[in-house]
Amino acid sequence: IEIPEEFIFNEDVSKFEKEILSHREKLLLPSSEDDVSKDFKFSKKYVSNLFLRQGLSVSALNNYIECPWKFFFVNLIRIPETIEDAGLFGNAIHGAINRFIISLKKGLASEELLIKYFKDELALQPVTKSERERFEKRGIDALRGFYKERLRLLSKDAESEIDIKGIRINDNLIINGKIDLIEPTAASGFFNITDFKTGKAKSRNLIEGNTKKIENSFKNYSD
Repeated sequence: IEIPEEFIFNEDVSKFEKEILSHREKLLLPSSEDDVSKDFKFSKKYVSNLFLRQGLSVSALNNYIECPWKFFFVNLIRIPETIEDAGLFGNAIHGAINRFIISLKKGLASEELLIKYFKDELALQPVTKSERERFEKRGIDALRGFYKERLRLLSKDAESEIDIKGIRINDNLIINGKIDLIEPTAASGFFNITDFKTGKAKSRNLIEGNTKKIENSFKNYSD
């Protein structure tokens, strides 16, 4: 579609850009309390209600610690994001293990079925052919190792992809999250909880937040 010439004109915006870049807060904040419009007041109430309704997860808290505006746009407003290839690989792994556990309850689980599930899940991810081939090899190696070390011994009472919602800390804070894998132990009333990580293995210092790279990150576990 071409824009008619009568609607096209040249304008020097350098002065405007310089003013905006030097006072970015003007884009987000009113200059005084008197300037607060009814729409702005409504927006504050809307965002507050969003927070109370959606609650807070560990990932959301990490985003807030990294950058409050990242938390605002990603976790509150939920502007759609492009999922990186590594995230798509993780989706395929999660999906395969979840389907494996469902089959386990029916007595149908096997190592080869797990691999089939992974290939099926990976085929659904929007990645290039070369990335799919790389992820397939990496995923199969990882899942075969995980099967031998853990999944073949998994109890039929195990559950995966469990949503945790509505843990009320106080009237203004609700904790939400997801458990990747939970399995009862031999000791009554105790459970093993596993959080799947498909990225590069982290050192103890990195997990504990003792490195400069993530000195402000939130420790993602509880005792």
